[in-house]
Amino acid sequence: MIKLKLAIIATIILTTLNAFSQTRTITGVVQDSFEPLIGANILIKGTANGTATDIDGNYTLENVSDGDVLIFSYTGYSEQEVAVGDQTEINITLQESALALTEVVVVGYGTKKKSNVVGAVTSVDLEEATALPTTNVSEMLRGRAAGVQVNLADARPGGSSNIVIRGNVSVAPNGNSPLIIVDGLPFDNLNDVAPDDIANIEILKDASSTAIYGSRASNGVILVTTKSGKEGRISLNYHGFATTQSITRNFNQYDGQQFI
Repeated sequence: MIKLKLAIIATIILTTLNAFSQTRTITGVVQDSFEPLIGANILIKGTANGTATDIDGNYTLENVSDGDVLIFSYTGYSEQEVAVGDQTEINITLQESALALTEVVVVGYGTKKKSNVVGAVTSVDLEEATALPTTNVSEMLRGRAAGVQVNLADARPGGSSNIVIRGNVSVAPNGNSPLIIVDGLPFDNLNDVAPDDIANIEILKDASSTAIYGSRASNGVILVTTKSGKEGRISLNYHGFATTQSITRNFNQYDGQQFI
């Protein structure tokens, strides 16, 4: 009986030592198609053991076993899972995810996950908006953002439009116009931006979202991010539209004597 107990204890000790001897440290680099990713998360699946990449995209993860699976994740990119096996260095290239990108919104001080933003922020679906036959960005926003009104300011063909966020608050001319920020800089006229040059539009509607811009943002903020160059093959896109406008009814005009 004593021999049996000793044998069981010895087996347990040997199994434990063998398990500890199989754990090791994994190193590697996490990047996208162009550059290393700073702050990417690496986690052993089913555990709380994880780490993050440094400024060069490098990471070091300790106490990893042969049977573990590593989960690599980064905001805006598709998550990847990799079985460790006998590897000691695992380098990963993450791919951008269109679904994940929709969960990220631009705010005054950078970008944040939409679930972490407590203010009222609206993102405009540009795929549908840019399909409209118009060169007027204001017209693109009509009916595509809750709480945003686009009113015709000039009835003449090609006339401008006024954008009002959450109703009128002033009787002064242009007293209800929101602050327009294009690529981080204030901009006078939103319609001076070509619709096809726009990559993203975010609308900040309440005080907590607009506070960083001060009193100029009391009527809300429209944040516009334009497209930028990227590596790859050269592509050329052309959009051509031809439109006409006409008045629905022509009224007779009188001078003072004729009117009397």
